[in-house]
Amino acid sequence: MDSGALASLTFNGGVELWSGWEEGEVVTINTSMTEANFSNKKMGPSGAQVLAAFMGRKFFQDNGALSKITFDGSGYKSKAVTVETGMTELDCSGSNLYECGAIILAAWIQHK
Repeated sequence: MDSGALASLTFNGGVELWSGWEEGEVVTINTSMTEANFSNKKMGPSGAQVLAAFMGRKFFQDNGALSKITFDGSGYKSKAVTVETGMTELDCSGSNLYECGAIILAAWIQHK
C-alpha cells in the first residue's frame, strides 16, 4: 500500500562565489539508495538544508537504506568527507566544511 510519503527527491542548490551565483548540479536522493556522493555538486547551504530535511524525515529514517554518504562544504578549498554506518571515529579537521558540510554532517549524525 502506498502511504503517499515522499520516497525520492531531485533538487539542486547553489553557491555564491567571487564570480557571482552558480547553480548547483541536480542531485537525487531516495530511500533505496545505499550510497550517495554529493561532493563537487555546489549544493551550498540551501541544497544542504533540503538534503538534511529529507534525511531527517521519519519515513526516510525508517525506510532509508543509505549507509554511506560523501559530501563537501561547497566552498573554496573544501575537501570531500565520507561517512559510513558503523564508523566509530571521524576527523573532519582541515576539510573546510563551511555551512553546507556542517548541515549535512549534522543531518547524518541525527540520521544514524
